[in-house]
Amino acid sequence: MLPFALKAVWFALCVLGTVSAWVTLFAFARAVGSYWGPMFYCIALTLMQSAICLGMIWQMDPFLMPRNFCLAQIAVINFSAFLLTGICACLSITITLLVLWPAQNTPTSSPFKWRNLYIIPLAVFPVMGTVAEMVVGVKLGATQPADNIHCDVNHPLWARFLGYAGLPLLESIPCCFLAIFALIRIARMHQIHERLSRDVAIGYTFDVTTFSVRPSTASKHEPDDTLYPNPSPHFSSSSSPRAVTSSRPPSAIPGPSAIVATAFLSPGSHFRNEASARQFHLPFKTTDESESQGSLVSPNSLPQDVHVRVDSHASSALPASTPLDHADNNDDLRRASPYIVSEDRDVGSDATREDLSNFDDRVSSVVFNRDPSPKSELDVERGIMDREQHRTHEDPRYATLRERSSQLALPPQKLFASIWRLLLFQLGFWIVQALMILSTLICVIKNRPPMAFGTEHVAALLSAWGPFIIFSHQDGVRKQLIFWRRPVTAP
Repeated sequence: MLPFALKAVWFALCVLGTVSAWVTLFAFARAVGSYWGPMFYCIALTLMQSAICLGMIWQMDPFLMPRNFCLAQIAVINFSAFLLTGICACLSITITLLVLWPAQNTPTSSPFKWRNLYIIPLAVFPVMGTVAEMVVGVKLGATQPADNIHCDVNHPLWARFLGYAGLPLLESIPCCFLAIFALIRIARMHQIHERLSRDVAIGYTFDVTTFSVRPSTASKHEPDDTLYPNPSPHFSSSSSPRAVTSSRPPSAIPGPSAIVATAFLSPGSHFRNEASARQFHLPFKTTDESESQGSLVSPNSLPQDVHVRVDSHASSALPASTPLDHADNNDDLRRASPYIVSEDRDVGSDATREDLSNFDDRVSSVVFNRDPSPKSELDVERGIMDREQHRTHEDPRYATLRERSSQLALPPQKLFASIWRLLLFQLGFWIVQALMILSTLICVIKNRPPMAFGTEHVAALLSAWGPFIIFSHQDGVRKQLIFWRRPVTAP
């Protein structure tokens, strides 16, 4: 006979595990926005543990329990085992559908919504399995009491295979394979989307990487990526553009990360003094700033060249020390390299001192390397997009990645943690089902009487504590479990 102390410890662990499962699964249900699955599991677990723990009235001794109570206890335990397995089957179907067709889940509906298909594993199988177990057990007289914690089918022992120690395991095997399939597919999706975001994502960012002195030459201009902003409103007429040299030492010029212009320049944009400095973060002082300091703007105080790159790969950045004159053979560099010029106003020989004082030598345009024929912003944008798309489509690897990524769409990001936990829970529940059958299988093979305390009792404890072990570490669940802790705000 089993000692009563062991029965008391097992009873206490079952009660505490059931309470922890209710608390944890309720928090998990709030986190995922679906209650039917966690609540069904809690109800099935409560039925099983209550049927077993009520035997404490008779000190958990089957020889002291009434006949009718024993029959009811056997029926409830088997029905609960089938119901728990059916819930895991429903979760497997839900996750598989979520992984295969994530686009079918709208933001307003929960992916763990109820489907009428779930009636089969939650109602049909439990009822049929319980009826088969009870009919065979009663017909064969297998419900005789034995040394155990609860009443069970004991003689013949193989009749247990029709109940919790057999059919639920067969039902959980497809669920296990579905969980493994979903796990592998999610891992593949994650890997493909990481490669796609790293290699194929096309983003256009103007990064100013270097400044150098170069005269404005129009002979090497190309007609592709061209954009001429309108000159400053201070200069209605202009002469040929002249180069502006820089008197600032190279050490005083900001690096690539200091100056970034993230928008295309429109043909109608004006380079105003303060507006242009704020929008393009020019590394020199504007006229208003210089005049406020009591100094005149000199053409030598403005940088001459702004080297710009348009690239989706950070590894293709040009070193700051590379002069533009040595990169004429590089088409990409020439296409993406503007320089700032200042246009002079012809004040004439009769200019007075007032005219000269009103002369404002400002940055009037950013000239891209091209021929003098202007193009609209739409033409420039189309040219860049067509060239980038042609460049990426030349490599068959990019086409393959795009095709595979369209077929392997990722589930919603907020459900990633819940999906991983549910997959782990399904694999763990399959282990619980294997423990349910292990002791009975060993006894049948060795032709031994049933064990007083076997692996099925350990499986009952794991089914109670499993939700707390797996889901309590999830961020959304943990925040609700420790609700009394408030985040400490800095003063």
